[in-house]
Amino acid sequence: MGKSTISNAFYQEAKENFCAAGIVFTCLKSASREQKDGGGSGRQQRGSSLFVLLQMAVEKLCKASYARQTGDKKMPPYDHDLNLLMTIAMRNPSLKDFFEKSNPIAYNFLMNELNPLQPSNAGRNRENLEYPWIAKGNKVKYPSRDLNLIQKCLHDPRNRNLELIMGKLKDFFLSFNKMMHAD
Repeated sequence: MGKSTISNAFYQEAKENFCAAGIVFTCLKSASREQKDGGGSGRQQRGSSLFVLLQMAVEKLCKASYARQTGDKKMPPYDHDLNLLMTIAMRNPSLKDFFEKSNPIAYNFLMNELNPLQPSNAGRNRENLEYPWIAKGNKVKYPSRDLNLIQKCLHDPRNRNLELIMGKLKDFFLSFNKMMHAD
């Protein structure tokens, strides 16, 4: 089960979110293949849940890293902004190396594509990962239908970055797991 520490608790929750994201990602890929092969319902597949789960998983990993850095004596900041959390987490040299040097595509996706859509960063009535918003012309929009990142990452056949990112994040979770159980 693991140690009962702040860092382990955040790590376990991050792992749970990432596992759920993996299931959603597999379902979306399968549905996308069915549509290409002429099967399926023809309904556009939604991916907003995938992005919410990824954002939450990385947020909790950063918080696990923070707690570990404090010797599990302090709770991490109650914040959802990956800019702040990554800055704190990347005081750990292995995290810094993983994201900035080994995986710039994953790092850029998280910081430049996903983080601005986190509701507290996006602001009121702006496109975001979780809540409806009012767009120009007083039109109500919502993530599962109107999130531009879904079209960009899931429905553009030229974009394979999401598959690469999911693979790199899986590798990262395995590395983080080793770090969590090092002592």
